[in-house]
Amino acid sequence: MNTPENELTRLVEWIRLYIRKVEEIHLTFIKTFEITSPLSAWVAGQIPQMGFIHVNGILSSYQFHGIGCRVTIRKQTIDFDYGRDHRTDGFDPWRIFLFLRDKTKDPLSTLSVKELETLFGVLEKNGVIQKPSMSLGSHLYYFNSYLVPNETKVPTHK
Repeated sequence: MNTPENELTRLVEWIRLYIRKVEEIHLTFIKTFEITSPLSAWVAGQIPQMGFIHVNGILSSYQFHGIGCRVTIRKQTIDFDYGRDHRTDGFDPWRIFLFLRDKTKDPLSTLSVKELETLFGVLEKNGVIQKPSMSLGSHLYYFNSYLVPNETKVPTHK
């Protein structure tokens, strides 16, 4: 049975998987190009904006954009933005939408970005996630358990 509580639990599981995949990609860039920050290396012209890397032995295309990167592993799209201090554990409804849309066996894959925004609102209201005050990646949510005390202030909106 697909209850709202089950839907939220599954969404949290998918977000955690997304974060693990992003971290895996981030570490692959570091190892492949022998760099400490893929985003900084791209901005400095040390690595190409687009190309191919092997993620877990699978040839995957990538393209840096703005403050993030989009990687396609087989037919799976993983798009992420870096947060402050090169954080890779941020997420937003759009990126989770892209991540879920290929998961056709899960009912969450049929949700729109707007519906995901609503679920994110519930998770935020329940204290599971929040958008901390950060200049870089201010649109990103983080699990509260991943935030350090000085990052937990939620910005006020006027």
